[in-house]
Amino acid sequence: MMSIRKFTLCSVISTLVISACNPSTSNQQAQVDKEENAEPVPEFADVIFHNGNLVTMADQHPAAQAIAINDDMILAVGSDQDMLAYASDQTITVDLEGKTMFPGFIESHSHRITQRGKWGYSFEEATMNAARQGWTTLDELYVRQEEFEEMIAAAKDGQLFVRVNAFLSVNGFAGETYDDWYHYYDPGEQFGDNLRAAALKIFIDFDSGRTLLWEQDDLNAYVRDRQDEGWQVAVKAVGQNSHDLALNAYEYAMAGEPGEKFRYRVEHSVAANDAQIQRMAEDVVIASIQPAWPAQLWFEEDILNLGQEEGMETMFRWRDYLANGVVLAGSTYNPPNPENWEGYLEFQDDSHMSVPGVLYRNQTQRGYQYTPSEEWMKLAILPMDELLKALTINGAFAVFEEDVKGSLEPGKLADLVVLSDDPRDVEAEDLLEIEVLLTMVGGQAVFCSVAFGDVCAPSIPGPDADFSWAAGSWKAIDNDGSSMRLALTEEADGTYSLVYEDEVGRLCEDAADKSVIARGAGEAVDMELIIQGAEAKCNSVDRSITFDIRFNYNAEQDKLSDDTGVTWERE
Repeated sequence: MMSIRKFTLCSVISTLVISACNPSTSNQQAQVDKEENAEPVPEFADVIFHNGNLVTMADQHPAAQAIAINDDMILAVGSDQDMLAYASDQTITVDLEGKTMFPGFIESHSHRITQRGKWGYSFEEATMNAARQGWTTLDELYVRQEEFEEMIAAAKDGQLFVRVNAFLSVNGFAGETYDDWYHYYDPGEQFGDNLRAAALKIFIDFDSGRTLLWEQDDLNAYVRDRQDEGWQVAVKAVGQNSHDLALNAYEYAMAGEPGEKFRYRVEHSVAANDAQIQRMAEDVVIASIQPAWPAQLWFEEDILNLGQEEGMETMFRWRDYLANGVVLAGSTYNPPNPENWEGYLEFQDDSHMSVPGVLYRNQTQRGYQYTPSEEWMKLAILPMDELLKALTINGAFAVFEEDVKGSLEPGKLADLVVLSDDPRDVEAEDLLEIEVLLTMVGGQAVFCSVAFGDVCAPSIPGPDADFSWAAGSWKAIDNDGSSMRLALTEEADGTYSLVYEDEVGRLCEDAADKSVIARGAGEAVDMELIIQGAEAKCNSVDRSITFDIRFNYNAEQDKLSDDTGVTWERE
């Protein structure tokens, strides 16, 4: 397993994250404590990135050339000249060559960890895959008692490679009642290095908002009690009736106090009327949305029916949310469980699940099999700057963590992502061509793309890749019965190249010179398959495309397994 310097939010730098650990504490007091207890600023940086296009997501200084990092924290952000002044003979300096850096992206509504079994992932694989796709924080929105106990054990064993905010479930998807198990934990309690009991999750509707699971008085009292205990609360609310149910309960609990103190959340928020949007803005209720949903879900019968029942003018009104001042936090689409995967396999791939994928799907509103958007869907396309905020600083605000993440600013955690291009300068149809080159969590490179070259290894502290066990030729039978072959060879520069051949073009038809570059750590191995065809036909789309296959190695059996469930044996 890779060695990663990790940061404990609430125990190591509690003066920086009082509001993150206790939502009822004011930001003003946190700032006073931070200034009074701040440690002396170190003179030199461990790592300096320079000659880059830094999109800081900080209002006062939105752009920069360079950043200096010390241990887990951002030391300074500014010009190349100013940042290089922090260099010593021990400092690692990285020339970004104009590439674009963002603060770590935050997936504000995730089920990647609790539902990792449907991909066949371990904790390490689920979180490493998220890092590969550009995410540094996952808000897990449906965590039950047994799952949380497993997550705690994984966190303490160092198996979580990105930060996780767990939303502890008080009831089930269809209203199943649980006991008050969350009382075993404190609001904001930290476990291991990367896991936090962030909030509570309440299901208040079912069948896309048609069935309400709570009586108003009961929900009012319940939310108020949890608020008094210091918990942040999020509810699933899809239709207008469930929005009223949620907002009534939130306003009852707040009793006239400022909404920013509590930051209640509405998950999905599909159909809302003018009055509800205005209330969300005034009450600082966060709308946790899936920006690609209009195109992704429009073939779902229940969503189609909801639009007909509640009026298309109420659906996916996110531009209206912005115009009225509602805070938007964003995330990907969570595909169904395996037994319902027929027609859904595409939703597992990077074009839906990665940061560039979310940007592409929102900006184009292309759905399943890249179906062109309908005219009304274009009303859900967000301004790129606002979409990026929803995935960074707004995501941090949505869990009381804007003091420590969400922007590239001194004193914040060194969570960052390097992209091959600036999405603000890329045409919508080309956003999928953006590559995630580096994902850093707490000052450590958790994922490095081969396209980032020698910058990731050995220049930046990060995973030690050793693929000697995988060298040689491997064979397998694919799920469709076709044969496949892999040949892994160590190159003179220490990297590994992998030639892939199959019988029928399993991943891409009529694509030439298939090759793979491998990079990873321990038993979690990333292999990037680069299709070098001018017009490779992949997933029924004529385009040159880069995609990933993940392999895990079983040393005892001397076998490889990939993320499609295929087992590879040595030839």
